[in-house]
Amino acid sequence: IVCDSGTGAGTQTRNVWCANARDESECPGDRPADTQPCNYLACEIFRATPSAWGECEDVCAPSQQRRAVTCQGSYTGLAEHDQCDAQELAAVGLWETCGNQACEAVRWEVGVWGRCDVTCGGGSARRSVTCEIQGQATSGCVEAEKPEEVRGCNQHPCEPANWAVGAWGGCSEEGGDGVSLQERDVTCMLADGTVAADPSVCSNTMPAVVAVCGKEAGCNAQQAGAEAAADCNGRGACVSGECSCSDGYTGALCQVAPGCTGVATAHGDCCAGTVNFAGECCGGANSTTDAAGACCASGVLDACGVCDGEGAYIDILGECCAVLDAGGLCCGSGYVDDCGVCEGDGMDCVQ
Repeated sequence: IVCDSGTGAGTQTRNVWCANARDESECPGDRPADTQPCNYLACEIFRATPSAWGECEDVCAPSQQRRAVTCQGSYTGLAEHDQCDAQELAAVGLWETCGNQACEAVRWEVGVWGRCDVTCGGGSARRSVTCEIQGQATSGCVEAEKPEEVRGCNQHPCEPANWAVGAWGGCSEEGGDGVSLQERDVTCMLADGTVAADPSVCSNTMPAVVAVCGKEAGCNAQQAGAEAAADCNGRGACVSGECSCSDGYTGALCQVAPGCTGVATAHGDCCAGTVNFAGECCGGANSTTDAAGACCASGVLDACGVCDGEGAYIDILGECCAVLDAGGLCCGSGYVDDCGVCEGDGMDCVQ
């Protein structure tokens, strides 16, 4: 028989009789119970249950935050909304006012990094850092939290200075000795492309400025004795502007060693690989020279010509770097936010 209560403890009943007897006293044993309790557990209750409040849309100004409401059963958990009382569901607030706290609107704003003031030897780059409130310059920012305005750049050492030679000029009219001469410009240049104020910083031998026409330009014809011999790398004599090499050496300045099948260094040694800016041999099967003319043993140059460098881009100002911002400028720190701003806080593109 069905329990007489659906909301907690109830009672079930059944018929009990002594079969084939005139009364129950004829039945042996105890009489079975004709009732028993049922539905000990409370019946399931469905309630409208709100979730936790979501994030406030703007904590610095009057705003709103939202939450969801579901119908939850005491035993089965999440249930269909029609299991709950409609008025109870409607009474649960889905929106709440928030964001009434006062927020600091003053903050530091930074510009993009400018170009490094030197190409080597350690320089500096600058950017603008201003205290602003809603796009207007102001005061009140915390000085201790001010981002850096100047940073180091191009810390790699500069390559040594070297001689730069121009093209030979036209031959002069023959003099009394019947010899015509030609001249060329020879300048001591620094690694950054500027002329050295003191030519003595070019430590290697100065190439010839004057040569005899019709002959290979070689040693300085105006030098003599030990100076002329040094101009031919000590491997010959300078005769009328031309090195007369000895011991099998060849080349304009006797710089090529006997039997050399590669290239010669500034000291005349045979180099099977590449010769760098200073005239030294770059050893190794894969060696090459970088953008500054220095040896690169690995032979791997980045986009900026730096040996084993990380440079992947050259920006619109000609600077080399691994990361560009949205404006096509190098980002020295390597951090670009979601708005494409170097070292940004991700707020510049928030509508």
